Amino acid sequence: MQEVKRRFRRTRYSVVNNKRYIEKFRDEWPEYKDMTRQEFSKIINTFNELCVVNQIVNNRHGVLLPQKLGHLFIALYNVNINKKIINYSETKKQGRNVYFHNFETDGKIGKLKYVNKSESMLVTDLKVWSFTGSAELRRRISKAIVSNFKLYETHDNSRRGSIKGKGYI
Repeated sequence: MQEVKRRFRRTRYSVVNNKRYIEKFRDEWPEYKDMTRQEFSKIINTFNELCVVNQIVNNRHGVLLPQKLGHLFIALYNVNINKKIINYSETKKQGRNVYFHNFETDGKIGKLKYVNKSESMLVTDLKVWSFTGSAELRRRISKAIVSNFKLYETHDNSRRGSIKGKGYI
């Protein structure tokens, strides 16, 4: 009999949905003992919206996360002109291959970058930490790049993982 392989899914951790974290918070701060999970979630989401998302979108250099967890910013890269990306919905409508031309941003693509590799960061195990933006954050970044792509710095494609010497951190 052939063994069935299960699909691997990374475990996701969330502060808002973690009952142990909320209980620990209530024990540490007894004056907030009566706070519900919904109120706790609203505080975290408000902080993320006002302090993190707005700073990433409106500030050229992004935002330095609290407790020196890392740095989030938008970086632009030139698109490889040899690789054509097919617009499948338009291809289906017109019956021929239609490609994305990316005229709105002069052929550049934007990426949300998370960096925690600096002397000023206090993260001890770099492989543990990663950042995945929510769907709402990705939508806002996409709209911001299309509306004002000249605000953000363009990085060289050959140094995609490195930002040294660019005035960050």
